[in-house]
Amino acid sequence: MRIFATLLMLATALAPPPQAGRQAEGAVLRLDDLVAEALSANPEIAAMRERLSAFERRVQPAGALPDPVVGLTLNNFPAGSNPFDTGRFPMTQTQISLQQSFPPAGSLSLRAELARADTRIEGEAVREREVAVAAEAARAYHALYLAERSLDTVARTETLLEDIIASARGRYEAGEGSLQDLLDARLALARLRISRQRFAQQQSTGRARINVILNRRPDDPLASPPSKLAPTHLDLDFAAAMNAADELRPSLRALDLTVEKSDAAIALERSLMRPGYGFRVAYGIRDGLADLWTAGFVIDLPLRRGEVQRNRVAEKEAERNAALSRLRAERNRTALAVRSALDEIARAEEQLRLLDEETVPLATLALETALSAYRAGRGGLDDVIEKQVLLLDLELEAENLATQRELAIIDLQAAIGRTPGSVTPSA
Repeated sequence: MRIFATLLMLATALAPPPQAGRQAEGAVLRLDDLVAEALSANPEIAAMRERLSAFERRVQPAGALPDPVVGLTLNNFPAGSNPFDTGRFPMTQTQISLQQSFPPAGSLSLRAELARADTRIEGEAVREREVAVAAEAARAYHALYLAERSLDTVARTETLLEDIIASARGRYEAGEGSLQDLLDARLALARLRISRQRFAQQQSTGRARINVILNRRPDDPLASPPSKLAPTHLDLDFAAAMNAADELRPSLRALDLTVEKSDAAIALERSLMRPGYGFRVAYGIRDGLADLWTAGFVIDLPLRRGEVQRNRVAEKEAERNAALSRLRAERNRTALAVRSALDEIARAEEQLRLLDEETVPLATLALETALSAYRAGRGGLDDVIEKQVLLLDLELEAENLATQRELAIIDLQAAIGRTPGSVTPSA
């Protein structure tokens, strides 16, 4: 027994740990957990983060001085003489030199600023991809939730129709009902089962879609969303949403940074109109004679630089104007996306209100009245089936509208640069 217990402990210790973030079937799939796993598992985001790390490594070298140059020179050897006989000629020497060049004043800091701007722009590209992946995961989550809730609603209605069919069969066998009523009820049930198959297919496809977003195999096990989702709280109007977009939307921030980068590029090209300079020192070693020092100062002669740099300044100014135009266009597209999402949210909310407060209660009452009349022998079964199917359609429409509202909120969050799933739902 002791040996068996030891082997069991060893096997447990060596067993591979469960995969992080993997949700077992039967657990509850939460939107925030899904989004977090999607962001951590997405290979494209991982590659972009590595690229961002490479950009960050460019900042320090961009602002560094050029490397100094060290030289070893044999100076003043008469032609035809033995180059290793250094003691016969007073000016013959072995010279060691050090030279350092300096670019025009201010250019190094501007080069570092350009590298920092590139890094921040790349960071916004990573953020934009993260928002897109999170939005895709959130849309797939709500699509799966809608398919499962629709399945539940159809199954509940199917049970009611089965009870109605059993009652109709009993009445028909007792000679109190018609064969047409029974056939109509069975036809309605058959059509309902076709709808159930459609929603089951949507559920299966939705699960596969989420698994792929999570970088898994499509047929991997997956937990289910909660049986009831609270509506997401929305506290933004158009003005507040646009203010948030100016602060958060990665594409707008990237274009803002592109304009700033263009300003730095213009300043750099102008700084390069000024000359650079350098210093050189050398130490000459002579055999049997005093050693010699040499020092020098060099300066660039910008004979043609002015013409070249003026063209380059004009080029950077044109790039800046192009970035400003793209920024205005992107802000207009953002405003359209925000307006469309808010309008869709308002439409879905109003239709949901009408369904919840008027249409569904009336349809429920109509069904109850038809059922009472049928049971009392004052009404036909076709009326009951019609009212039951109508109520089912209204309940499915309510679930669809609730999902449309959530999808519009996801579109709104993506438009302003928020990660869907980060907003606390209302009670």
